[in-house]
Amino acid sequence: MYSEVCLSPLDVECRSRLTDTEASVSSSLTGDVLAVACVANKGLLYVDECRTSPCHKNGRCVNTPGSYLCYCQPGYFGDGKTSCQPEGECVGWGVPHYITFDGYRFHFMGECKYVFTRPCSPGTTLPYFEVLSQNEYRGTRSRTRGVTYTKYAEVRVSGHVVQLREMGVVYVTVGSAGTSLTTDFGLRVTFDGLSRLAVHVAASYAGSLCGLCGNYDGNSRNDTMTQRGVLASNSRVFGNSWADKTDDPSCPDVMTDLRQCTDVTMNAATSAKCGRMTDSDGPFAACHGVIDPTPYEAGCRLDLCSDTNNDDLYCMALASYAEVCGENGVWVAWRTNQLCRIAGVAEGLWIAGVAEGLGIAGGAEGLGIAGVAEGLWIAGVAEGLGIAGVAEGLEIAGVAEGLETAGVAEGLGIAGVAEGLGIAGVAEGLETAGVAEGLGIAGVAEGLWIAGVAEGLGIAGGAEGLGIAGVAEGLGIAGVAEGLWIAGVAGGLWIAGVAEGLGIAGVAEGLEIAGVAEG
Repeated sequence: MYSEVCLSPLDVECRSRLTDTEASVSSSLTGDVLAVACVANKGLLYVDECRTSPCHKNGRCVNTPGSYLCYCQPGYFGDGKTSCQPEGECVGWGVPHYITFDGYRFHFMGECKYVFTRPCSPGTTLPYFEVLSQNEYRGTRSRTRGVTYTKYAEVRVSGHVVQLREMGVVYVTVGSAGTSLTTDFGLRVTFDGLSRLAVHVAASYAGSLCGLCGNYDGNSRNDTMTQRGVLASNSRVFGNSWADKTDDPSCPDVMTDLRQCTDVTMNAATSAKCGRMTDSDGPFAACHGVIDPTPYEAGCRLDLCSDTNNDDLYCMALASYAEVCGENGVWVAWRTNQLCRIAGVAEGLWIAGVAEGLGIAGGAEGLGIAGVAEGLWIAGVAEGLGIAGVAEGLEIAGVAEGLETAGVAEGLGIAGVAEGLGIAGVAEGLETAGVAEGLGIAGVAEGLWIAGVAEGLGIAGGAEGLGIAGVAEGLGIAGVAEGLWIAGVAGGLWIAGVAEGLGIAGVAEGLEIAGVAEG
């Protein structure tokens, strides 16, 4: 009795809201999420799309408004729905910290290029590859306070050399976890552009690998095998043995073990900052049952022990855990204006949000894109969906030379929709007529105009100004030439956002908000 179908032009199924705190979202009959509320029935009934177990037996289902997403469980790789094959994962992040294919954890602060992983013998029937990590010293002149990070990853496969560099320089593909390379024989290499390098290999490579990632034989106790075939007595000896000094023969070995922190310093850093990852009431709590936060929290403590107030180290540590959570289908909204804010485009514009993407937290309980650029701001979202929002509705409020965008109560509406919302754009200064349900968008801003698109969701922009373009039959925000792309940011920053029901950006199966340099 809760279901009604909206009138033309949108074929949208509407569902009544169970509580006053749930979002008003409509879902099309094909499962696409639309930020448009029905006129006759403005609510949403939460429906568990995962109840029929539509994902692979080694997968996990994540419910989204009007649809669902499948992810493979940790230790498996595939589309999550039809295939989840066993795989091994090795990760290095931070200063750096490592977890081998077999789960051995160690820390090694070398400054050279190192063999991350490769088959021990190139003469096997398995395709040969090499993944190398180039570390870089960053810090003060004092080596006791400076640290090393992974600067880039180098992949050698089939006679080709590909570098996955920092700040998201694209060589292969870009996704929510960074720059990545995928082969047809089960190798997947991802570098987040800051410090986190992850390598996934097919189970067929088990027992045949060498390097910092160990041998992938299921036994973590023999993972510190040096290049000479002997077990190392400590991580310093182990790490030094896998240095590749072909390009820089003078690169120095690490001569001292990584300095450990005092208990007092370590506990102070843990309780004040790093404990955020393990807090059962904190933003990462939803991920605890999927990815163990313990090694990431331990790495954070070690990173901060000599410089507790180093915000860059702290944010990098949190981001590393958030990334692996996101890769496994748990999107964590952990960034705020006060914590690890990502500053984006020129002139003070910042993009503050996505609740279910890269963890850039915006408005209350949802997604926020907020910008400050010569007075213009687009504030975002209450209760889960939209660009900007207030409780139970949407509000885009902008101040820029007369632009003022008012929201709609009891519904979501960016885009003009017959029988509900009306947004009519007029060139040479925006003059927008608000129709039914109290929506009015009016304004002028030297080239900015916002036009409503009736058949889906749309905000279309004009050239030589700020353009926010809508995508029909889904939720989309795309930019225009000679203006601002809300598809990204200079220097490799891109907001990967959410195909999972929220609509600003998206990873696979959704819309990407990619980057822009000259915006």
